[in-house]
Parts: sequence; structure tokens; C-alpha cells
Amino acid sequence: MRDGDRTDLARVVIICCAADAQLARVHLSGPAAAELAGYPDNTWIKVEGTVPAGQGDSSRSTVPTMTALHVMRTDPPERPYA
Repeated sequence: MRDGDRTDLARVVIICCAADAQLARVHLSGPAAAELAGYPDNTWIKVEGTVPAGQGDSSRSTVPTMTALHVMRTDPPERPYA
């Protein structure tokens, strides 16, 4: 997912049905984040990195930032919303 000049890792999370779908999102920064600029939207990837402490608090409305150390393409799961 692109947000201006930033690349974000995003996935739709469905707990019960499409009506309660929400977007789970993380900003990506760091050495491997620049590699993602060449990937088309909707590419499935695996990311290894770190999120500094305190950014994963679900009560906050800010989007956390992950320092991406490694990224690689991967095949979509057989059942992506299961």
C-alpha cells in the first residue's frame, strides 16, 4: 500500500463478516523498505524487522513504524482471510 512517498504493509482483517472488516497497517522504514518501491500494489511479501516498544498499543490511533531489515516476495496463502 502506498501512502504518498511511503510504503505501508497492510492487510484487511475480518473477524466475523465483511461488515466488520478493518485495515491493519504498519509504516515501513529502514534499509529494506526502499526495495518495496519496485513491487506492484497487492504483492504478497514477508517482512523481517522491528517495531520499537510502545508503538503496538491498540488504544492509540497512530500507525506504528516498522524498521524493515529484510523483505521477500511470497505466494498468497490458499485462504487469505481464513
